[in-house]
Amino acid sequence: MTRTPALRTAPALLSIVLSTLVIAGCAGPTPVATPAADATPTASAEAAPTPTPEPAPAALITVAATGVTVTDTDGVVLLQLAYSVDPDTALTQLSEALGETPTALVEAGTVCSAETTVSSWGGMHLYDPPGFAAGPGAMFLMTVDGASTTGGIPIVASAGFSVGDAIASVAALGGVSTVDNGGWISVYSDLQVASVDDPEAWGVSSFAQSGAIVQFSAPAYFYYDC
Repeated sequence: MTRTPALRTAPALLSIVLSTLVIAGCAGPTPVATPAADATPTASAEAAPTPTPEPAPAALITVAATGVTVTDTDGVVLLQLAYSVDPDTALTQLSEALGETPTALVEAGTVCSAETTVSSWGGMHLYDPPGFAAGPGAMFLMTVDGASTTGGIPIVASAGFSVGDAIASVAALGGVSTVDNGGWISVYSDLQVASVDDPEAWGVSSFAQSGAIVQFSAPAYFYYDC
């Protein structure tokens, strides 16, 4: 029987195996799947807070029978202070609104008044306690004897006049009454009762000498005895 030599098929088989290995060796690495990008959006940076605007400086102080008003150059009210507020609070609020620190002195008591602390911003003074001439319910009295504060803020009475104004022009203002007492003139304005002749009349009480306003106070009775 004729046999087929085994060595004749071995080279062919070896060639197939080697070819397979070469092909496998030339192939690139198996690709790795890339994770999908995170679909969640990144939180945006928080917006910077809007700065709080600085309040405008005080430009005018108006002293009325019922309280003191501080306004800026546009007429916006920075402070509305009633005389019924306790003196310490009034002192703090006025100082903050004006942007000025007051000076203080103590006046000795007399037969008509108790010892009094007077806090001053130039031509404007806060009296604590208010004294016997103060109007009803007042916890302090405001007296003005200058046209402005230390920092130059103008001070006016509610009727529209200031210390130094001519009495002739003040007397011509609406709601103003005057009484000539010889050496000085009483000026009554911002009346809080029906008649200026009422013994209990009160409001802004002023006086003039040498033809001009020297001082005004509020809230004050127009007539009183010590």
